[in-house]
Amino acid sequence: MQCMAGVCCRAAEGKKTVFEQEAILAAAQNHHKTPAQVALRHLLQKGLVVVPKSINPKRMKENLEVFDFQLSEAEMSSIDSLNENHRIVWIDWLKGSKSYPWKH
Repeated sequence: MQCMAGVCCRAAEGKKTVFEQEAILAAAQNHHKTPAQVALRHLLQKGLVVVPKSINPKRMKENLEVFDFQLSEAEMSSIDSLNENHRIVWIDWLKGSKSYPWKH
């Protein structure tokens, strides 16, 4: 997931961004965190490596403040249900490789 590219693209399409989804907003309010922090925490709890990008000092600090809370199983499931099978980063260079397990 490349958040900023996804946020910009979805907003341009007139769709809700990740940070505007009710599941994200509810978890953010419940944990007194920002929607971005909830999105990062969700990915971390799924065991994914997350490399947030920011040059804004406030956001850089917020990006590090995702280790002091856990999303509940219900919150994780709710956020998981947001999947639209929409790929943000194209990896066409892997086509034909045995490392390319995704369907189009």
